[in-house]
Amino acid sequence: ETDIRPLSEFLLEEELDEEMKETLRLSDQILAKTWAKALSVVGRLDHTTFCFTKGYGKVIHKASGSFLYENAETAFEQQKLDRTNML
Repeated sequence: ETDIRPLSEFLLEEELDEEMKETLRLSDQILAKTWAKALSVVGRLDHTTFCFTKGYGKVIHKASGSFLYENAETAFEQQKLDRTNML
């Protein structure tokens, strides 16, 4: 059996300043779209994702890969994200 490491072990957050992080966050305008509920969202404790690419945050649709939810306190694999209000 292979031990799959959580996403947090691969994030390079300490290399990004706050300004850069802000450019990567999805805006409230995007999150308010009806189709935003179909986006793949993962937290740093999750073990599986769709790919992250150099286009992260530039092209946004349901096939654009996973988006990181910064404040996740649990893995969404264990407790589903409440998508009733994406803002």
